[in-house]
Amino acid sequence: RVLSWDAYLLAAGESTLLDGAIRSRQLQSYPAPTAKLSNITDNRSKLLANMLVLLIMTKSEEKAMVNHPFLTHALGAAKVSRAASIEAAANAIAQAHANGEHWDWVYSHENEKQAEKILYGNTSTGKKRKRGRVSDADLKARPKIVGHEFVIQSLILGRLVDDEA
Repeated sequence: RVLSWDAYLLAAGESTLLDGAIRSRQLQSYPAPTAKLSNITDNRSKLLANMLVLLIMTKSEEKAMVNHPFLTHALGAAKVSRAASIEAAANAIAQAHANGEHWDWVYSHENEKQAEKILYGNTSTGKKRKRGRVSDADLKARPKIVGHEFVIQSLILGRLVDDEA
């Protein structure tokens, strides 16, 4: 006998953006006995719909990130690639740029600040220097570097977390 899953839904989790509030996601209900996984996944909203995602997966992070490529595809990414280091990610970004392409997201499991520093140099908002400034167009063309907490909070909220949220 197949049971309806509605009674077994758990809260999505504690949201740091909502000051620790526990948030429940609203999921479309469907009849469990006739449900097909392909239909369920096709009809779900996809946070990364048609986006290109580069995962930085160092050798030491492989075990912790074993499901990340699959989950990234499940969230709707059009392309998911792996870089074995931040330096390899920099090469992949440069290669894409040279080909007139771009990555939307770069995921660094727990080193997003280090990745940002290596990929883009010092991005702090201290004193402005005229030489070597980055144009607004260049900033928009850069892939956004995100980490574990960004993904968790986006899944809890049911949308990508933006800087203003």
